[in-house]
Amino acid sequence: MISNDVIKFIKFSIVGITNTIVSLVSFYLLFEFLGVYYIFASTIGYFMGLVNSYFWNLRWTFKHRHSTQILIKFIIVNILALGFKLINISIFIEIFNILELYSEVLAMIIAIVINFGGNRYWTFKER
Repeated sequence: MISNDVIKFIKFSIVGITNTIVSLVSFYLLFEFLGVYYIFASTIGYFMGLVNSYFWNLRWTFKHRHSTQILIKFIIVNILALGFKLINISIFIEIFNILELYSEVLAMIIAIVINFGGNRYWTFKER
């Protein structure tokens, strides 16, 4: 039998795939076509997926009702994940000379782990 945490992680990952697509497409369009600085493009792309993430993780993944407390926790977790993402994308680009789009993907992986842990065990903690 699959554990509850595994099922939640699978659902979280499915939601994350859609968020990743939204974030990457936003980043690519902003950076490549509009010439937006990569840090700003990454931040805007991240927030583009944030609304989708909140709705689906609240209702489907963790099965909670909206509350101000949950929303505040969700925002805090996402700001922390974004902070780590921006630090890592800067390191990948500035120190390791990895292309911006590849750096964005690598930094997203780190943010996903932080995001899941924070949301699973704090924001949407089992009642």
